[in-house]
Amino acid sequence: MDKVAQMLFAMFAALCPEDYANEIAKIKTPLTEEAEEKWHEFEDVPMDPETERIEDEWNGFPAGTHREEIWHWFEGHYGVRVYDLMYGGENENE
Repeated sequence: MDKVAQMLFAMFAALCPEDYANEIAKIKTPLTEEAEEKWHEFEDVPMDPETERIEDEWNGFPAGTHREEIWHWFEGHYGVRVYDLMYGGENENE
């Protein structure tokens, strides 16, 4: 599935009822798999717990970048929800 299709899925998920959004979030594509791989890399980047800023350069983001800026990049670049990357696409109510 290409990037445009992934963006359409993300837009649909944002507009539809939560239970449908959770089902869509479980669909695995090469792009979501790439996002998961990058997320696992990001998990290993040292971060200052006080400031929530990365301590080393990562993936073009300079040291000192706030984690939420990187989270927004994941969502915009890959069309995935950070929540799903963090919790594996599990339903928030389960």
